[in-house]
Amino acid sequence: MTTETAAAPRIDLTQLDDTELLRIFHEAEQILSDRNEAALPALVLDAVKEALADEPDAPAPVSAVFTTTEWDNGTFWDETDPTVTLADGTTREFDLSGHGELPGLLADHSSSNDDIADDSALTVTFQPLALQTNY
Repeated sequence: MTTETAAAPRIDLTQLDDTELLRIFHEAEQILSDRNEAALPALVLDAVKEALADEPDAPAPVSAVFTTTEWDNGTFWDETDPTVTLADGTTREFDLSGHGELPGLLADHSSSNDDIADDSALTVTFQPLALQTNY
């Protein structure tokens, strides 16, 4: 026996009052921010592994630390030179700006964190996958 679920009715947002529309906007913004934060560590790890691919004997990456860059429209995590710590304790800097969705997700993460300043750092650890922001 198969069960079909009816699609949720489509909401005409233009019919909502401003208060309800603003509530939906903020709720959607928080959902997107949470999804971004959940996806970011694995995406950073993939980008770092890709950068290390030319070095088959390189130790495993342990973490990556992103600093900030100030632009006309705000302060953002800089994907062009994160410091990556390897399992042997050495560090390297990689330009991860060409890695698919990473620059956009980092920009979104920056935009959703109003406390980011010139001296802030975003640390991504790989075992376990996690984010830590130092303002």
